[in-house]
Amino acid sequence: MFSRLKFVFYYIKGKKFLLKSNIAEALSSFTKASNYNKDDYDLYAYKGLCEFLLKQFESSIVSYQHALILVNKKKQYNSEEKEYLRHYVLENLLHSLKILRQNMNIEKYESLLRNLNYDKKNIRERILRDFPL
Repeated sequence: MFSRLKFVFYYIKGKKFLLKSNIAEALSSFTKASNYNKDDYDLYAYKGLCEFLLKQFESSIVSYQHALILVNKKKQYNSEEKEYLRHYVLENLLHSLKILRQNMNIEKYESLLRNLNYDKKNIRERILRDFPL
């Protein structure tokens, strides 16, 4: 229970810092949150975003790849919402890969991106707001 509370504390703190454009503090909070929960898609999507904004491209790739794995485990999301969240992460992941010129990986992830299929009408508003495309 205590570790769950610490995760929530650092996660919310990270989101607040991110909203205030304090990216370094947001990343610090998200990293602390990850010590208490390694299975939260949202956490790793935000962590990857912060790392990207701080030009930590290799770290952002690792975070985005982890988020891609986790999205499949999200029971509260329907299949189209999972596809939408994959789209969000894949686009961001591709930005880091292109900056680092990892061409072999770029082709792999672009192929995954092309095969996604969802209708935005079937995506809940919170997801669209928190992970805009």
